[in-house]
Amino acid sequence: MNLLVSVFILSLLVQPSTQPAAADSPSDGSGRAIAQTIVEASGGNVWPKVTRIQFTFNVESEGVLKMSAKHDWNVRTGVDTVTVGGKTTATNVYETTDRNEDELVAFKRWTNDSYWLLMPLKLLDGGVKFGPVMMTRDMPPSRGRMTMSFDGVGLTPGDKYDLSINLKENRIDHWTYRPNDETSSGFTWENYQDFNGLILATERKSDDGKRRIYFTDVQVERD
Repeated sequence: MNLLVSVFILSLLVQPSTQPAAADSPSDGSGRAIAQTIVEASGGNVWPKVTRIQFTFNVESEGVLKMSAKHDWNVRTGVDTVTVGGKTTATNVYETTDRNEDELVAFKRWTNDSYWLLMPLKLLDGGVKFGPVMMTRDMPPSRGRMTMSFDGVGLTPGDKYDLSINLKENRIDHWTYRPNDETSSGFTWENYQDFNGLILATERKSDDGKRRIYFTDVQVERD
């Protein structure tokens, strides 16, 4: 999941970090309990039945489309067929054997792109940790913020994400990625849609307004 750093964020999006202007105070819910409600609201009960996901991951900078990656992922077998720039490569994302250069590129694309699409469904994966849900004076009672980190998992386990949560809808509507204490990169989460029971945000906009990540051709098949 953390390959989004090397594939996209570090290359384009790192900017000076900012701190909340208002003081934080704990809410009544624990981070893991809130994560559970987000997973459920995102279609967590449907996810075990999903057999295939197709989507196209698009990156736009200042109104210009910079890249598109088309995915056709057989969730049961693990084979993802990735098409970028007219080149198509298939790789089994579940296998840990050595990959050739093209397969490694495809695997990195799957790691990055599927995480941007499916992250709310992965909140309860092993090794994911949460700080307390915090409320600030500049946020209404229906909103909260919590920090997600990782316990020795992923390629960059020191990464942290500050998640802004709509507590009425149990949805993430913003995240700030922090590879360290000096840098951060924030995106809104917008345009949630229902794909055969998975509730997914199809659009991300950077805080500086210059970059947009969006998903097209999303299809979900399930038992």
